[in-house]
Parts: sequence; C-alpha cells; structure tokens
Amino acid sequence: MPTPKHALRYALSACAIAGLDLTLERRRVIHHLSEGEGFWCVETLVREVAASTGVHPVTVYRFISDLEAHGVVRRLSLQGRRA
Repeated sequence: MPTPKHALRYALSACAIAGLDLTLERRRVIHHLSEGEGFWCVETLVREVAASTGVHPVTVYRFISDLEAHGVVRRLSLQGRRA
C-alpha cells in the first residue's frame, strides 16, 4: 500500500495528465482520499469530505466519477449493495 504522500502525488499527477482542472475543492477531495487506508464506501467518503472541507456532496460525487473515468480510482461493487 502506498504512503499517503505517494498516493497524493500519484493522484495529482494522474489528474494533470488526464487534463482535469484541479480546483481547490478537487484538491481537498484528493487530499482526503490519499490520507485513507484501504477501501472507502463512496457514501462515507462523500459525507466525510463534505463535513471536513465544506465541499458540496454533489461536487464530491462528480469528481469521484471523473477520477474513476480517468483510472485514478476504481469502483468496487459489493454484491450490488455498496460501491
């Protein structure tokens, strides 16, 4: 498992290569993601990011979708229950 520092650098580099605009809100989402270990439940992630950074939940959901589309994160479905 990469360290938070390496995960953050990877995510920022991947976003730059993909041409994603890295607004302050998006940087906060990436920073929050990089600090976690293992897997995130998307609902929990959105709730925590919104609460700790003030980023609107819709913004977080959209950016996570962008990250998934560009291969920065992967979505895993647990038997149709959660992602």
